[in-house]
Amino acid sequence: MKKFGNAVALDSLIESTDPNLVVFEMDCGHMIHAGSDPIAYLKKYPSRIGLLHLKDLKLGFTVATSLDTEEKDTDAEIGSGVIDWKRLFEVAKQGRVKHCFVEHEGKMDHPPLEAIAISYKYLQQFLRLKYNICMAERPTLFLAKISFASKWCYSLPEHLNRTAN
Repeated sequence: MKKFGNAVALDSLIESTDPNLVVFEMDCGHMIHAGSDPIAYLKKYPSRIGLLHLKDLKLGFTVATSLDTEEKDTDAEIGSGVIDWKRLFEVAKQGRVKHCFVEHEGKMDHPPLEAIAISYKYLQQFLRLKYNICMAERPTLFLAKISFASKWCYSLPEHLNRTAN
């Protein structure tokens, strides 16, 4: 994690913003890639993290100082990488997290639609899932929005939506 002196930049940002005005979305994969623990951050800032960006990394990844996971082929389908998702969701549900977004970018072990199906199937054991899959401009980037709450925060334009069962 980037530091300024002894202070971790993310900690400084969280601690210097008004909790009534600012909620953070934590990228779990980038936290791991930067050498930090997303579960520890959920415990440290339970009321400040309201969204989770779910991305897993393959075993054997190396800690980096940049956010270049997609160029290094380190991304993994959710559940096949290094993150303890069961523990992460147990901690997340104790805090303020309401929504999660699954991101698959870069090369995975499976083709994109198969990879998102693998992640979805894995996540079903932990969450009551409602999801939309949106294919962004890059054909290798898939996002699935998963909600802990009963309503979506927003909806995508109809021509971008691809709803799966």
